[in-house]
Amino acid sequence: MNGESTRRLAFCALLAGAALSSAGCEETLEACAPCGVPSAGAVNVSGDPRLDGEIEAAVRAWQWGRRAEAGFDANVDALAHAVGYAHAEGPSGTLHATAADVEQIAALLRAALFEQVGVATVIELEAPRCFADMGLALERQISCELSSGCYVGSGCEEALASCAGLCVGRCATESGSDAEDACGGFCYQEVDAGADPEECLSRCVGTCAGGSVGPCAGRCRGTCSAGCSSYTADGACDGACPGNCDGTCSSAAPFDCDGICYGSCRVEADPETGCAGVCRGDCAGGVCDGACRGHVRPEGCDMPSRCSGVLACQEVAKDLAWAYMACEPATARVHVELGAAFTGDAAALVDLAALLERALTAFQADFGRLSLLVDGVDPVGEIEPEDLVEPADAAARPYAVTDHEDLVAAGVPDERAGLPLFAMRARVSWLASEATGGEYEIAAGSMSCIRPALEEALELLDGLIPIEERDTSGSDPAEWPEPVIDRTRGLFRVLDGAAVLLGLDAEAGK
Repeated sequence: MNGESTRRLAFCALLAGAALSSAGCEETLEACAPCGVPSAGAVNVSGDPRLDGEIEAAVRAWQWGRRAEAGFDANVDALAHAVGYAHAEGPSGTLHATAADVEQIAALLRAALFEQVGVATVIELEAPRCFADMGLALERQISCELSSGCYVGSGCEEALASCAGLCVGRCATESGSDAEDACGGFCYQEVDAGADPEECLSRCVGTCAGGSVGPCAGRCRGTCSAGCSSYTADGACDGACPGNCDGTCSSAAPFDCDGICYGSCRVEADPETGCAGVCRGDCAGGVCDGACRGHVRPEGCDMPSRCSGVLACQEVAKDLAWAYMACEPATARVHVELGAAFTGDAAALVDLAALLERALTAFQADFGRLSLLVDGVDPVGEIEPEDLVEPADAAARPYAVTDHEDLVAAGVPDERAGLPLFAMRARVSWLASEATGGEYEIAAGSMSCIRPALEEALELLDGLIPIEERDTSGSDPAEWPEPVIDRTRGLFRVLDGAAVLLGLDAEAGK
């Protein structure tokens, strides 16, 4: 029997004695029930949503992170077998791919698909857009504030949160008088382009024909002034073009189009009625009724000076919004054309291309999410890193329970302290040391459960974003050594490995 079990039984014995005189058997049994284990999916451990919400966010992040790792290894293992890469199997029976493994597999894929005589391969990738779940954030924040006795007034749910990054949806204020100030950027709607390029504000999503489109990140068919990723047998560009593309360009990301846009285009919305389309910018002046790509900014119903519990509720809501983030479907297409000069196994090459397409689609789906949460990079290029990272200035984030110094003290590198997953980890670490204080409403039977649960939740997050342990025994934090991230483990291994294989599209045709 471990020490924690012994302590818990002793605690239960005391409660049982008290129950004989003041409480019934039901309360005693509840107090002596087994502790919930986060790794087994238990998230309602304490009864206080300010604590249980953080455990839930950590468990949710760990669950999809573990799935991302398993999926990455399975897909890399399948590619390794397909290209004849000799390797040892890991504990799960598949290759636990290191950076060296991925580089060698990528080299074999290049040799098979891009370097053989008579083989022309084009890869098209569409990165997914991933969004923090604003609706869930508002719902959980209200529920948490009600439970904490901090929910005051009626109608304040209309101004509980804003989006300091890219609000994808309606951005408006409660009153129409100052609606034009709600969206602090460009507000647009995506509509059917038709045949009038002037309606598109020169931004096309789909296919542009009959003009010069400049750089084409999708598929340029025609003439490329420089750097086309792949060419047809007659020398025409048929791939990504970082130079000027004269011909047609097809892309899922908005691009400049001086010709005719077939697909959808961005039309400027009327700011005087608020942003009923997509607010491409800061929606801090209003309420983002939709999804948020960027920094979720809770604002709360009550002033912090009147009710300190609302601060923790806002942090929980933000972490849950990122833990339950949703992504649009990601796609990857691998086109292989075999010429007369090809003398190899055509069926095997087609099967390899199909396998790579499935793997790249899976990598794309996780890459967009991981890039935002772990590296603060948006693969789609719609938001800047500063739109995602929590500001370190306390005046800019008055709702914060854990300030920038707390995040760094919890073992997070300074330059990453404001990224969603690292901030979540730091808050769980902070709660593990503070949760037994008088601020939280912890059920009597859960008092001995909450600290071990928070500590295990922290261990789960440390498995996703492994940070080298450091000596923090010194009294001056300024003298502590800098924490170092281990990019060979956890989500970093997946992120960096996927980046290498997704980078094959830039190698096509070279």
